[in-house]
Amino acid sequence: MIFMTNKTEQKIMDAALEIFAKNGFKSSTTKAIAEKSGFTEMTLFRKFSTKKNLYEMVLNQNVKLMLEDFNKNVFNGKKYENVKDFIANFIIQTQQVMMNNFEVFYISLNEENKSMEKLMAEQTNAAGNYLKQHIKNPEIDYDTLGISIISFVYIVNLENYHNRKASFGKSAESVVENFIEMIYCMVK
Repeated sequence: MIFMTNKTEQKIMDAALEIFAKNGFKSSTTKAIAEKSGFTEMTLFRKFSTKKNLYEMVLNQNVKLMLEDFNKNVFNGKKYENVKDFIANFIIQTQQVMMNNFEVFYISLNEENKSMEKLMAEQTNAAGNYLKQHIKNPEIDYDTLGISIISFVYIVNLENYHNRKASFGKSAESVVENFIEMIYCMVK
């Protein structure tokens, strides 16, 4: 029996993440994943048994890493001098974390998966609660604000991921700066 190292497993899982994000679960093949990873399908099946098992392991590992990244860089409990600085940091850090983890974020939004739906609802709720801690305005629906920010950031990152520019002739940074200004005007 061949012993597979964690390095081998990780290489297969990294290739699978890329293939699943590009093609979706149904259209992804174990052959394509094996080729991308540099291993045979036999090696893939010895470790993961089925494409579904591989998919679930890839999602579990990467969602955990994404949530750790969010907690470390977005929901970090840092104190800000003013609301505008908080909003700017929240949006920019959310954009960075989302881009760093875009493939798993993309899969979680585009694939039918009940556990992902629950996780995304929890993450949206966490964003709303975090916004509520830093922005004191009784007229704001913080969950809606969180969803709006995450949706905006997702669209900007989706365009970047596909090498498209939905910035209407402006730089992505300019679009983000304008969004920050707009959110600030809404909450002050």
